Order: sequence, then structure tokens, then C-alpha cells
Amino acid sequence: PMAKAAAERGGHLHSVDPSGCDDAHLLMEQFGYKDVVWTHHRMTSDEFFAGFREEIDFAFIDGDHAWPQVERDIQNCYDRLRPGGIVWISDYGPLQEGFAPYEHEAEWQTGNRRDKPRTQRQRERYDQQAVCGIQKAIHRVWPRIKDGAQALHLPVWPNPSVLIRKVPTGEIL
Repeated sequence: PMAKAAAERGGHLHSVDPSGCDDAHLLMEQFGYKDVVWTHHRMTSDEFFAGFREEIDFAFIDGDHAWPQVERDIQNCYDRLRPGGIVWISDYGPLQEGFAPYEHEAEWQTGNRRDKPRTQRQRERYDQQAVCGIQKAIHRVWPRIKDGAQALHLPVWPNPSVLIRKVPTGEIL
């Protein structure tokens, strides 16, 4: 859908992922989007936003689930969002009692935690704590942007999401 929208509107599609996205060009060609202007940035989102100054119409966030990073991603996207634009935040699921967000998802990826999830139950616990990180980030950003934004929760399984829209000046909320 993002590639289609970019192609139809003459837009530019940017993707950011430090691990790469080498097969995306093939997928876009397979679905008939050969003319999409697309740039993949093999870097962290912090590195990307440090040098990216353009306005954006749409951002999809589905990266590191640790709350400090999600908070920076949401704020960076929102700050560059055109009026009427949308930030889509994936994996905003239901909370369960007793879970607290992890601060550093990278610890799981590098294996620096002794309690790295190995069993299905441990992975489920980690997933729930990652969801808490996304929720905490949204709840920390919302007070800063709420006067000029609208939010919509999409509780669609398996990837419940939140959409944040920057309201154009003069539009009634």
C-alpha cells in the first residue's frame, strides 16, 4: 500500500533499517511498482533523522520496541509530519497485569541479558513487555502533541496499532 500510494502521487518512499531490506526492490517489481522512487537507508532511525529534514506525509513505525527508542521515533516522525499526515505505530497490543516495559530491546538481540527468552512462555512474556514499551512511549509523547493531533486505536490482531494524525491549522478537532 505504501509503494502504491507513493507511485500514484509521485512521492518518494524511504525505508530505514540497519539490517537491510535487499529484497524490497524485487517485491515492488513483482507487484508492478517499478517506477516508485524508493531509497533504503541502512542505518538506525536516530542516524536517519539526524540528517533528514524533509516533511513527510506518512510514517510506519515497526522497529525497536524499547520505549526510549519508540518515543524518539514517534517524536521524530511527528516533528516532520505535514499537516494532515499520519504516523502509524504497529504492535500496540493489550496490556496484561504485572508487566513493565524493557528499556533496551537491543539487550535481547545481543544476548547481554541472562534471562533472554528461550521458551515459548519466555518469548510471550518478552512480547508483552515489548508491547508495554510501545504503550509507554505513546503515553509519554501524547501530552506534547495532543493539542494538534488526533489518535485512533486499531485493535486488529495480530498487529494492533495506533494512528496519530497531525491536524492542519484551523481544522476543528
